[in-house]
Amino acid sequence: MSEDDVVVNQQDYEEDVSRFAREERNQLLLDSDWTQLSDVNQRTRYAYVGYRQALRDLPDHGNWPFLNPEDWPKKPNV
Repeated sequence: MSEDDVVVNQQDYEEDVSRFAREERNQLLLDSDWTQLSDVNQRTRYAYVGYRQALRDLPDHGNWPFLNPEDWPKKPNV
């Protein structure tokens, strides 16, 4: 295996990890979409606004895409 092969494999690995992290993030957003509907109580809606923004901001995180469990936003407890 040449050094070029290692670089390509590392790039593929990073792309796979990034894709997985985005899919997980997108699923968490989808799972919380209901919280922003107009018939959901205001307390719940507001509790999820920051959480959902933090999910959208994850690609800007310094550890992206190699996030640690503590890097993921915590789901509101409402």
